[in-house]
Order: sequence, then structure tokens, then C-alpha cells
Amino acid sequence: MTRSQDFVATQSMDVHAQLEATTATPWRLKREQKRALFRAERDRTQLELELMQDVDIQQLELFQSQLIEMFANFH
Repeated sequence: MTRSQDFVATQSMDVHAQLEATTATPWRLKREQKRALFRAERDRTQLELELMQDVDIQQLELFQSQLIEMFANFH
């Protein structure tokens, strides 16, 4: 490849890279925002499930202790 061909190829790649950077950035940002929102929603849902499980366990433990107390008082 001659110097002029090399220069043209390099300039062409630079122009394509600049176009991609300027035109694709909003699309990529939107995609990343959607992914971030999805991850945040997934994490929030996971935390809610864990909290519900903790509450369920606490309620079961309370119920269990109440049953034990009732049977202890019954005999």
C-alpha cells in the first residue's frame, strides 16, 4: 500500500470511528440506561423477596414460640 493509500485508509477509519462515536452514543447510552434500570428493578425485587422471607421466618418463629407456650400451659 502506498503512503497516500495508507493515509486515505487511516482517515477513512478515523471518520468511521468518529461517526460511530457521535451517532451510536445516544443509542448506547439508552441501552445502558435500560440495562441499569433493569438491574436496579431486579435488585429491588430481590431485596423485597428477602425481606418478605425474613418477615415470614420471624412470624413462623413467633407462632412456634406461642404454640410451645400454649402446650406448656396446657399440661
